[in-house]
Amino acid sequence: MPPEFEKSGLVSPTFDVFCLGAIIIRIMDGNEGNSRRFEMPRQQFIDRVTKNWKERMQGTSRSSQEKNIRQVKMCVDIALKCVENDRTRRPRVHDIVKRMKALDHEFGEPSSNITELSSKIHEDLTLQVP
Repeated sequence: MPPEFEKSGLVSPTFDVFCLGAIIIRIMDGNEGNSRRFEMPRQQFIDRVTKNWKERMQGTSRSSQEKNIRQVKMCVDIALKCVENDRTRRPRVHDIVKRMKALDHEFGEPSSNITELSSKIHEDLTLQVP
């Protein structure tokens, strides 16, 4: 739960963004990811997660691996920004979608339907925020 909710029960417009970040971290780094992110500096955490994903991708083509590693780094970076304690420093859903689309364009193709999924998430979250 976001710190502002734990402290005062405040449901801010970035409540969902915080939760999204926590979910991404759990997907990218496993069940212990959310606690491990506090144990090390930001870049060290990103490097650790990236190293684990590189090991998982052993045997895939170099170009595919490079693309996937860029996606891993981007997802972890986004997630860490989403779980900022200061809610004013968290990205907006629109900004997250924009970053994902930029990565798609960089590689010249949609990345596992990330753009479609992120657009759907953006629509769903936009409908919920007053």
